[in-house]
Amino acid sequence: MVGGVPLVYRGGGENIISSYDFKDIASGIGYEVFYLMVANHGTDGVKYILTPNSAFYSYTPETVTTSGTAYTFDSSTFNLPRVVKGTAVVNIGLDVTASGGDDTVAAQLWKWDGTTATAITAQVTAPVINTSIMISFAIPCTETMIKQGEALRLIITMAVNDGDITWGHDPAGRTSDTAFSSSRINVPFKVDA
Repeated sequence: MVGGVPLVYRGGGENIISSYDFKDIASGIGYEVFYLMVANHGTDGVKYILTPNSAFYSYTPETVTTSGTAYTFDSSTFNLPRVVKGTAVVNIGLDVTASGGDDTVAAQLWKWDGTTATAITAQVTAPVINTSIMISFAIPCTETMIKQGEALRLIITMAVNDGDITWGHDPAGRTSDTAFSSSRINVPFKVDA
């Protein structure tokens, strides 16, 4: 004891190691990739899923012949709150036949609490050309808190006016002879380092 005051030593600190890319820290934004996949749940039917795991196998590619066909993909619920902030990038793998140039693909990102969907982005539409292509487009996000127990929801809408569009949603790109059989969204999250 020095001067009648006892020395107190702390125990061990928390056993958590956080690792960030320098660019993520510098920009304050880190991207997480969510792959689009389809799973056949037997009697529960087909489920459209957003997954961060590229090793999962997905159901066969979709062929769209009707304009306005929409697909709703949901992520698992979040275990910790996170903030979406920045611009998301959507990549959709397409094989288009007999397109007259009027076909489009649209995407919109939502927050989903199991009952109510709240828009994180406006719907953004991209034109489709008559070929096999990976179409990419940016969708600016409103800064949005995703709370514990909430999920992300991505709605993809196909407008087919001539011919058909086949699109892939196998995370590892294994389900088609089409060159582009995988689709994904890169979601920007705020990094607090």
